[in-house]
Amino acid sequence: MKKIVWALLVCALFCASGFAKSFKSPKVAEKEISKAINFFANGQSQSGADLLKPYTNLSDESIERLVVDSDENWSEFLSKFGRNLGVELIDIDTEGSSLAQLVHVVRLEDYPIIFRTTLYRNDEGWKIIAFSYNAEPEELFK
Repeated sequence: MKKIVWALLVCALFCASGFAKSFKSPKVAEKEISKAINFFANGQSQSGADLLKPYTNLSDESIERLVVDSDENWSEFLSKFGRNLGVELIDIDTEGSSLAQLVHVVRLEDYPIIFRTTLYRNDEGWKIIAFSYNAEPEELFK
């Protein structure tokens, strides 16, 4: 299967000065991120991006590119693998006290799509520094 990955990488040096909002914890972030993923998984990429944008410092152009590309990908996913049956949190993994990664699976009728969201904690709270999805569930078992 063609590998489809879209990653949003925020600020290579993890600068947080451009962030408008932050989460209190990865658990609190999970609720908003799950909502955003559900929007993406139902072909409503703009709504998903709008939920995530306040927690990143991505440019408007980066967000727009994500929306356009995601709309194309999710149209293909939904027509090929069936409707969205739900979003499930697979794991919240932390490294030290300042990095966390949330892994979700979108359960389509015939295939799973994996989402990864990386969070970074600064003095203000937890921020999204990377957001990606792919159609390679076997990577979860490595």
